[in-house]
Amino acid sequence: MATTVQSPKKTRRQIQKEETRSIILKSAYKLFADHGYEKTTMRELAKDSGIALGTAFKHFPDKSSLLTAAFEEDIQKVLEQAIGSLPDRDIYLQLRHLVRAIYNFYAKDPALSRALVKEALFIDGPAGDIIKVQAMRFLTGVGNLLQEAVERGEIQPIETVLDAATGFWSFYLLGIITGLSEPQFNVEQQVAFVDKLLKKHFPKMDNHIESNDEAAGSV
Repeated sequence: MATTVQSPKKTRRQIQKEETRSIILKSAYKLFADHGYEKTTMRELAKDSGIALGTAFKHFPDKSSLLTAAFEEDIQKVLEQAIGSLPDRDIYLQLRHLVRAIYNFYAKDPALSRALVKEALFIDGPAGDIIKVQAMRFLTGVGNLLQEAVERGEIQPIETVLDAATGFWSFYLLGIITGLSEPQFNVEQQVAFVDKLLKKHFPKMDNHIESNDEAAGSV
């Protein structure tokens, strides 16, 4: 008979700590959206959350760690939804699908996204570790998609999953930076830009038949 392993019950202190963290994050999300990242202070955040300033610092040592924590969960949801609705095959369709989903997220609030990207690229500590793990998980998945495309005969062989992921990452990040450098993030323009670079970096096999999506676009 199988034994069900139950997770240990959370203490009242743990529950209270999680609730306080949730309140802080909700306030941060609202203040960043209303006033912008640069103009929002930890003191203002504590006041809006109804907690002591010292308590806010116990949960988040600085504003950059708060920013990344506020959006890490949302970005993860976008990734999960995009992966869950991924086309079955055609690597170009798959990568465009992923890139478009993430770019749409950043395009919702370009000003806030600029702050998020700037902080996320150079943040250290626990918040930085979370971002690195999330990014590596995403890139490993992309590398696996590219390897599967090689095995299906869609694109030419790649050196390693890591090399493939690194190539994708450079184009993906360039698309974000280029898009956020404009007043409004033109998602489709940047998706097309990244798609063009990916096709050059991961060329088709000579005998591979065009996808219906691409064939329709060439008529």
